[in-house]
Amino acid sequence: MLRQTLNKKGNMNAEKINELLKEKGVTQADVADNLTPPVRQSAVNQVIHKKQTSRRIQDAICEVIEKPFEEVWVN
Repeated sequence: MLRQTLNKKGNMNAEKINELLKEKGVTQADVADNLTPPVRQSAVNQVIHKKQTSRRIQDAICEVIEKPFEEVWVN
């Protein structure tokens, strides 16, 4: 059975975000390196897994996966 693409709150889960990044040929490290100033890959991972928040990182991920902010992050 396929895992849900939405978590309990209705947001996109980390597995789906990572899948979409992979489809675009972009790694978490790529996202981190392309921010100005750059951040560590671990910061991107923490945001994807919703252990910390950063609007700048969230926006960068949304741009790469071509999804609106509300679809990925907001309840």
